[in-house]
Amino acid sequence: MQQVSQSLASLKQQLDNQTQQSGLIYSILNGRLDNLQTTVNQMLSVQSADQAQNVLNNYKWYK
Repeated sequence: MQQVSQSLASLKQQLDNQTQQSGLIYSILNGRLDNLQTTVNQMLSVQSADQAQNVLNNYKWYK
């Protein structure tokens, strides 16, 4: 999961470097990457399978 988190951070940096930050596509991709990064970070800190399931249930790819 830590490797996934680092990969997402790298993708976000690439997006920032290659996309005009005022564009709609940037906004959509940036929001989805932020949401996915938050979910991965939450998964890194869970203590039980129930907590992990709750994190996954709260993940919304379309935000």
